[in-house]
Amino acid sequence: MKRPPLIFVLIILVLFSASILGAEDPFEKLNKDYEAQVKAMQRQYEDQRLDMEKQWAELEKEQDETWARLKAEAERKWQSFVHSTKKDWVDYNPDKDSRSKVDFASGKIVFEAVVSKDDPEALTKAKRKIEQQVEKILRQTDVANKRILENQLVTGQGDKVNFGNMKNYIKKEVLPRLIPAPQTFKAKDGV
Repeated sequence: MKRPPLIFVLIILVLFSASILGAEDPFEKLNKDYEAQVKAMQRQYEDQRLDMEKQWAELEKEQDETWARLKAEAERKWQSFVHSTKKDWVDYNPDKDSRSKVDFASGKIVFEAVVSKDDPEALTKAKRKIEQQVEKILRQTDVANKRILENQLVTGQGDKVNFGNMKNYIKKEVLPRLIPAPQTFKAKDGV
């Protein structure tokens, strides 16, 4: 048998080795695909993180604006703005002309109303505002939809204040204790 010429064998070896060297390793392709997927997930995570930070900043801004608006509205009616703390719950009516402060540490509630000193029916209006504020806080619920002051107030006879005796409690025990403030002030809203 005749041997193939050496040049022919060399050409075949070169072509065969070139195809082996040029062929991509299947694990290399798998590794590249994995790295591309990891980079895509990192980009997605970063985009979501930036979006959440943006939403958080918007919520903080909205909350700060709401707080500033509430404070400004209250300061237009009152000498000072009073707000809730860990031991005190302060609640204003929608018009900001009456408020209540429940001091859970001392067990006391203070009701206040702002009325014009020149109004001949000032005391009657103040009583009506206080009555509405008392009813409001007695009906107020927390995030669990439980009334905040449930079983917290008792009448002079020791009965718990509830919706059945609330009106009587306000009429006989809260309103008679109202004391008009001796000092007057002119609020920023002119009243």
